[in-house]
Amino acid sequence: AHPALRQAAWLRGPEHGEAASVRWLRPDGAELQAADWNDPRERALAILLHPPGLRPHTVEHIAKPAAAAPARSVLLLVNPAAAACRFRLPAGGWSPVFDSARADGGPAPPAPGHESHPVEPVLSARTVLVLLESAQHHQES
Repeated sequence: AHPALRQAAWLRGPEHGEAASVRWLRPDGAELQAADWNDPRERALAILLHPPGLRPHTVEHIAKPAAAAPARSVLLLVNPAAAACRFRLPAGGWSPVFDSARADGGPAPPAPGHESHPVEPVLSARTVLVLLESAQHHQES
């Protein structure tokens, strides 16, 4: 299993600053606020998980990992609604690894004429998309 999905300690949210291991984001990419959790109209969210050793400075930037923790961050996009939902991904590169909208669970290939996946993917109703921080962005961080 991916290290970000197997945390040895309880997840630490944004209130822990640089020690945060998880960020909860709205589909527009902003961090969820208290009112967002209770808004029945907005049920979709993104969950940004950092493996042990990676400590983000902000949602937009991921700090250099410790030498013993080469794992990349994981981004889970969750759309439980009955309608499609557009998400804005955090800065950096992300590669899809699982798409519950596809029968085989594999990620959809990039659109014809494009080399990469969209920065603002649209999730079908009641689906989950799992993305990994791209290796190139991980090495540059």
